[in-house]
Amino acid sequence: MFEIKAKDGKGRVGVLKTKHGDVKTPALMPVIHPRKQALDVGKYGADIVITNAYLIYKDNELKKKAVEEGLHKLINFDGPIMTDSGSFQLSVYGDVEITNKEVIEFQEL
Repeated sequence: MFEIKAKDGKGRVGVLKTKHGDVKTPALMPVIHPRKQALDVGKYGADIVITNAYLIYKDNELKKKAVEEGLHKLINFDGPIMTDSGSFQLSVYGDVEITNKEVIEFQEL
């Protein structure tokens, strides 16, 4: 659910309510590389983060941990997490070894 707190022109400030916590908007979302995480972004005030489902899916160790223990434990973040499907990798590398359906089904786990 999204609750609008204030509006001005076409901009708005609000709160996005998720089962993992509330996110005040607009929000900056730090990107967490699931293999190279070196900083506890929650400690510095991040309400929400982004990580890459494609990178997790392609790495058997990360994939196993994500499926068995959950994404929050994998990246050590308790708040809301948004996952990127791998479109960036497609635009950079030109080809990825996963279908849209596969990555969406993985993201839904």
